[in-house]
Amino acid sequence: MNFVVLDRLSSADARRYEMEDLVAVLENQLRSHPSSRSDDASATASSSATLIDNEALRDQVQYLQRKVSNLEDVMQENHAKSEREENIIREKLRRYKEKEESIKKELEDGRTELDKAVRAEDTLKGRVQELEEALRESTVALENAQAEIEGLRGDLANYEGLDDDSPDKSLDHAQRGLNERARLHEEITRLKQELDDARKERLPADFLPDNRQLATDETFQAQLLIERANTQEFRQLAEQRMVELETLRKKLNRDLPLSNGRGDPSSSSSSKHDSSASRQEITGLKHIVQELQKDNLAIVQQNKVLTAENKLLLSETEKLREEIRSLEDNFEQSLLREERELNLGDSVLSSSDASSLQRALNELRAKQEVELEQLRKRHADAEMKSARVIHDLNKEVSELETLVESKIYREDELEREVDRLKDKLSRGQKKSSKSSIDPGEARLRVVSDQGPPPSIQGDVCEICERPGHDIFSCDLLKEEVPKKLQPLKINVTDPSEMYCEDCETHGHLSKDCPHSLDVF
Repeated sequence: MNFVVLDRLSSADARRYEMEDLVAVLENQLRSHPSSRSDDASATASSSATLIDNEALRDQVQYLQRKVSNLEDVMQENHAKSEREENIIREKLRRYKEKEESIKKELEDGRTELDKAVRAEDTLKGRVQELEEALRESTVALENAQAEIEGLRGDLANYEGLDDDSPDKSLDHAQRGLNERARLHEEITRLKQELDDARKERLPADFLPDNRQLATDETFQAQLLIERANTQEFRQLAEQRMVELETLRKKLNRDLPLSNGRGDPSSSSSSKHDSSASRQEITGLKHIVQELQKDNLAIVQQNKVLTAENKLLLSETEKLREEIRSLEDNFEQSLLREERELNLGDSVLSSSDASSLQRALNELRAKQEVELEQLRKRHADAEMKSARVIHDLNKEVSELETLVESKIYREDELEREVDRLKDKLSRGQKKSSKSSIDPGEARLRVVSDQGPPPSIQGDVCEICERPGHDIFSCDLLKEEVPKKLQPLKINVTDPSEMYCEDCETHGHLSKDCPHSLDVF
């Protein structure tokens, strides 16, 4: 349109110049040929016609000049309008580029958050594996305890009807083993307290925000290392205790010979009564072990369900990533198409092209806003779902930790029950052996019971947890033992019949041996 207007203006200027030249020529002719009254009528008529033509030409020139000025005004207005539209289009392009940068930034943030969620899932999965390992270790410990109970049951079957003239050496071994066990129990309790304190200090209260997720992962890793070290220490202590128990059982089996039928009926009946009570306690302990195994199976099932949920979450995360990639591709294609249209609009600009470009830009803007809103909704849904799943995983992990701690406590209770059973067994054997010894040995035993050494008086009983006595002189244990198993009050007449198995000499018992510390 601008080219057409310029052509018309140039043609009008050319005609104006021609007319001006023609007017100047005619005026010169008029000056060179002045009018006179003697001219004829033809000259007058020609000059009047020339004047009329000049007037008509002047009017036409003025009309053309006005038209040219109007066209110049229209051209200036069109030029100003085109500049305004160009500025508007440039501003829109700038806004679209800024919006593109913001969308790209949001996409980068979404990818970062997804990566953080994946790392959090990996961390939680590692914690679940650690808990499964702890559960397997607890199961192994329970199986070992069950095997130990079966061994004790076999020992009870072997100890029925036993008659030993000198069980003091076994009692000393048992007492020292129990003291060592009490020390190990205190050490384990102290380590558990330190572990609980470390967990309270390091375990987070809830799922942390995104800007603290890395610190949380490092805390979880440190906590897992600490728990792994503590588990290794507990395992070593448990192995040491198992070795000590095995050594003690071997010594008891070696030091207690089989009975040759010299025991009286009262001692055999009391031993059978104690054995039946021990069997009942072993049955109860088996019951506890079975319940613990059921709990282990339930926890394993929960771990399987949790693993399936993790797999579903990973698949949903992959789907979300694919959708984000498709949205990015669509957005890039729309931007490229918009740039091509803008380049074409800059080359050929007209009113119809400007309106079509405006419509295209409006449609593109609406489409981009809809896509951006959908992307934000999907991202918000993904964040909510990921937060909900992570919260559920944290809850499951805390429940599993609680179950592991409860199983550890129940294992401790089971070990205490095993210790109590061993103590009752050794005490029953002691009572049965007291019923078959001679009067002199019984009197010395009564005297030794009336005056225990200061080291025993300063012990702490593991049954009632009170200081001043040990498990052999506990009132609770005496109440559970039948009256037939109470020691006989027999006077000792011949101390030379007493025999010490530690130093292999006569004249004193093993518990009163002055060389007991050197021997052991």
